[in-house]
Amino acid sequence: MKVKFQVWWTVWLWGMAWPLGAQVAYPQGAVEVPVYPISRPAFSLPESLHYAFSWNGLRAAEGEINVSLDPENRSQVHFSAQSQTVGLARVLWKAQEGMETWSSRQTLKPANALIHSREPTLQFDRKIVFDYRAGTMTSWKLGQVEPRQKVLEFRNAFDPLSLLFVLRSLEWQPGMERRFEVVDGENRYLLVLQALAEEPVKVAAGTYPAVKLSPTLIPLPRRLQGETPRWFERLRVREAQRPQMIKTLEFWISQDPPHPLLRVRSEAWIGHVDMELTSQSEFSPGSGSPGEK
Repeated sequence: MKVKFQVWWTVWLWGMAWPLGAQVAYPQGAVEVPVYPISRPAFSLPESLHYAFSWNGLRAAEGEINVSLDPENRSQVHFSAQSQTVGLARVLWKAQEGMETWSSRQTLKPANALIHSREPTLQFDRKIVFDYRAGTMTSWKLGQVEPRQKVLEFRNAFDPLSLLFVLRSLEWQPGMERRFEVVDGENRYLLVLQALAEEPVKVAAGTYPAVKLSPTLIPLPRRLQGETPRWFERLRVREAQRPQMIKTLEFWISQDPPHPLLRVRSEAWIGHVDMELTSQSEFSPGSGSPGEK
């Protein structure tokens, strides 16, 4: 059985290749996407986070997320994420995935991104360019003689990697619900996040006070004019007929600055897929963590 461990999905939201069924009402027309001001980005420069992935308790993959100043443009930050299968999982499916994003240092809005995929039956690189004035995202698969261009329209979109850092930079309290627009180079989504509870979380890197979040991911049409009641009703019917691959999905973000992602936990038809923070550098550990003074 093929299970993808694409880090830009797994590390904080989707958990696997299949989207989570909607737990909130579908839109009835044009989608409203609020703008959430970021007073100060909540991460260190530089910063490196290391994660372990497991399937039904068995170690299956490892990943790393890094952030640094762009040496060629100091008004931008460079986010990078990479993951690879390990152990028996690597014997069964040798996969290595990665993503890079160059974002505004102040707003974290992405300017460019690159996706790298190396699997036995799928190997490609995809370039993504954001144009916020035109409200479009354009992407190409690199290495093709005539790269096929894909264009999506958006209102206030982030890619999954830059959005992770946006979520870390916002204040979360139980009962909050926020909505975001996400594009991945091929498709556009509405992400609805609900803050469920405040609770301590123990991971390999230590014990942290955290907020637990629950995501709902709803596909959106490629063109804004396609956001009609008829389109969303057809989506609702189609999704209701599709087998539910993921039953539950939750993740936890530390309430201690700089608010790293601590854990992702999902229950799917193939079992439990989990991710947790194993080590970090360039920021202070949470309460009860190794090295606390």
